[in-house]
Amino acid sequence: MRKNFNVYFIFTAFILLLLCALQSPAILASFSRKHLADPNSEVAIIVPAEHSAMESIVEGFKLQIAQEVKDCVHTKVYRAYGESALLQACMQQIALSKAKIVLPIGTNTTLMALQHLPNKPIVHLAAKLREEDKTQENSFTGVLDEIAPEKILAKAFEISYFKKIALIHSTSEKSYPEAAALSKEAKRLEVELLVFTAANCSEVFSLARHIPSDCDLILILKDHLIVSALPCLIDTARHLRIPLMASDEGSVTQGATMALAIKEEEIGHMGAKLCARVLAGETVDTVPIVESSSPTLFYNEDALEYVNNKALVTFVQKEGEVVGRSSNV
Repeated sequence: MRKNFNVYFIFTAFILLLLCALQSPAILASFSRKHLADPNSEVAIIVPAEHSAMESIVEGFKLQIAQEVKDCVHTKVYRAYGESALLQACMQQIALSKAKIVLPIGTNTTLMALQHLPNKPIVHLAAKLREEDKTQENSFTGVLDEIAPEKILAKAFEISYFKKIALIHSTSEKSYPEAAALSKEAKRLEVELLVFTAANCSEVFSLARHIPSDCDLILILKDHLIVSALPCLIDTARHLRIPLMASDEGSVTQGATMALAIKEEEIGHMGAKLCARVLAGETVDTVPIVESSSPTLFYNEDALEYVNNKALVTFVQKEGEVVGRSSNV
């Protein structure tokens, strides 16, 4: 009888110790995440517009999440195709879905998700939201990939000298401070910066026709509206025989001349690792926001052929990384 009691006591003590141990985040982290993820877990990625850069982020995420949780997670992609009404509909669908984590791409989409999906953990991909932006009402984590606009302009001047630059940006909330930072840097560099603002794609097409012929460079930042109208800017740059400098790898793949940017797949990889931590039991407010690695100078071989600036072409071919040839130019 005493022997049975001892066995029961030891077994009970072991179970209690195991339960206490599993409450510790440090010990939880030591277990492989593939054992901690719910095999029925669903995560939702919100793609606000059609763009190859966003597709690369999604593919990078899918590849990495499969390694992190061994294919236990179902990734559902919601697409808004650049339409605000569709984006709103996506939010409504996700609110009613079984998605355990929401991964919005971009700053505006993330802000909208925080507003409309307060009960869903948010892991942003490439949003300009940092640790200091976290509040009790808005808990999130994510991957930062923003490069300061003045650093992009400084890189442009490292490549070549420009007298007149055309900046095209949208009316999004984040665009105005970025334009102001660029204007300040342009003044320091003693270059004329022409600022064009567009509220929709039609206005981008109209503004592209008004870029003066003595312009040396067309510059666009990470701006979903502007990159959705990329083809007309590519045509303008080709006609003027000047470079079109973007701020994401996908735009270069589509035909922009060059970009100082973070590799898009890497953003997806890093987002998947954060997602796995949340699925393993950590809360988004305790998972630190991560920054992507050093930016890369990407260029498009076909686009370079139309640039009437030998010094720029030589520098970019020597220092940059080719991301494929494009039929868009």
